[in-house]
Amino acid sequence: MFVLLFLPLHTVSDKQVCLKEAGSSAAVDALASILDEGDIILRYGNGFWSPVFRNVSRYEKRFSHAGVVVREKGTFNVVHASAHEMNGAGHVSRVSLEQFLSVSSDYAVYRFETEKNVRLRIAENAERYVGRPFDSSFNLADRKRLYCTELVMHAVNDAVGYKAISPTVTSGIALVAPDDCYEGRGFFAVADKRLPGKL
Repeated sequence: MFVLLFLPLHTVSDKQVCLKEAGSSAAVDALASILDEGDIILRYGNGFWSPVFRNVSRYEKRFSHAGVVVREKGTFNVVHASAHEMNGAGHVSRVSLEQFLSVSSDYAVYRFETEKNVRLRIAENAERYVGRPFDSSFNLADRKRLYCTELVMHAVNDAVGYKAISPTVTSGIALVAPDDCYEGRGFFAVADKRLPGKL
């Protein structure tokens, strides 16, 4: 039986941000002011499959999608794996922070508590996956195809050199659930739509 150790999240209250309108330009600018490369961003989307993916989580059934924050020419973007809702065709892509949040009703950003150079490697690892096909079979044994939380797991684990993120086993199937991407030791919230923040 797979047991995921639940540890309380370390939060940095003076850097947390609570944004009411996730897709608004002012909200995105406020969020971007505290982001760093290698941050993990999660959202609850408005897609057909969002409730299904949210319910894969064991502890906090809040998010349905995840990505890694990267910076390009001074602008924050998100690398994530997504697919068409009806045919499963898709790939890993880089989108603007505003575009990533525009289809969300909830979101949070988590940071792995480590040296900046390790977080930069998380972002670099995610960038290396851009263009790879979406893994509609959710097969963790094959890195040629990736789904969103699998991308996050590989980007983080390869950067830190150990299993900071491990999959959840549900009905005998190993899947990387959204809450696997931040429930482990070393992750803390830097932004959360539900928490009051200081701007």
